[in-house]
Amino acid sequence: MKWLGLAAMAAAVAGCGEAKPPPSEAHVAFSKACVAGGGTEASCDCQAVSIDALVASGEMSADFQRAVLLQEQGDEAAAEEIMQTLDVHQLFNQISRLGDAKQACNTPS
Repeated sequence: MKWLGLAAMAAAVAGCGEAKPPPSEAHVAFSKACVAGGGTEASCDCQAVSIDALVASGEMSADFQRAVLLQEQGDEAAAEEIMQTLDVHQLFNQISRLGDAKQACNTPS
């Protein structure tokens, strides 16, 4: 009976706070570049999480995410090259979503 109780407790604890998957390479690279550019770790991580969520939901393309990363790393020419391949309406929507995400991450709660 004692083992059954311990097993139940272990199962309950394991279910609490499900493990998050590790951050993507793009997430880590963006956060690192953002902090190197003067952002706080909390804000930069928040932005990276938001970008990952936008990509996962389909609201941001992987190409746009790559361009944002290149821009954050200071490679404006490569970022611009990618952005020029995107549909202007999609580009505008993605820029708007990115701006909203950055603003939310930099707004004190």
